[in-house]
Amino acid sequence: MSSENLLYNPYYGDNLCNLLANSIVEKIKSSDPKLYINISVTNVNSFFMVCGETEYKEQINFTSLFTEVMDSIPKPMQTMVKVFDLVVYGVERKKETILYKETFSKYRKSLKENYNDIKLLNNLNSSGLYCNLKHFNSKTYLQVISNENDVTIPKGFETMEVTNNVFKSEDIYGKDLYSVKYIYMLFRYIAYTLFESNLCKSVELSVNTNVDVNNISHETIDFSVTSESLITTQRWVESLILDLFSFEPEKVIQELNLDTYDFSKEITSKEENYLWMLRDKLKDIVLV
Repeated sequence: MSSENLLYNPYYGDNLCNLLANSIVEKIKSSDPKLYINISVTNVNSFFMVCGETEYKEQINFTSLFTEVMDSIPKPMQTMVKVFDLVVYGVERKKETILYKETFSKYRKSLKENYNDIKLLNNLNSSGLYCNLKHFNSKTYLQVISNENDVTIPKGFETMEVTNNVFKSEDIYGKDLYSVKYIYMLFRYIAYTLFESNLCKSVELSVNTNVDVNNISHETIDFSVTSESLITTQRWVESLILDLFSFEPEKVIQELNLDTYDFSKEITSKEENYLWMLRDKLKDIVLV
């Protein structure tokens, strides 16, 4: 996440594209959760562009689908829906290499982890002020998107105008579960467990495999943990994770109930109750 976008509105910019991409995945998933999906949504201000491919064969009415999403978000955030459909339908899943790495921090300042700032932003949204919170140098600005009730800007903040940028959905939100998407959720589950057990304060998790997704297991992946704050050895933590967590898609999807989970909650949730915040493995972590 860019240092210029430490806090953002869940219904604006890339996040709006994420919500729209997720709505496509949810529609296809309701037909068959195992169908291949790899799409993206780009907002170029005057229209939305949907690109990519899917195993789903019936052409989707994106105008109708996106309008349903717009009707569900606050009115000041709604925008007119014009869509170009560039999706290729009826494409079968191809074997692809999964190479995914992400760094997590227990105290990272971000939308999902800086709860004080989240509450500030949500309170402003509830009052009618919709904005992005941007950081430039040592000054903090509110990029105001809409201020329907003329809400007073909080002390210590200055306003700036909205710029006409091109926004695009993140890769994860346009994919089906039988892809790197399930690893995305598994890593959050693992990192949260490590932090709650006080094994470290920050960690980088990495996985690499070139086998078919249905053949992924502990034996077919290269998995590594990197952290400067571990209270034990890296090898021990890697072994612990492989003992406690499955990397097989079906088992991860079942354990986290991903087949019924709407990923829009990862964007819009205001509470500290994300799906991956589970403490069920803590009882099995014993330091020797």
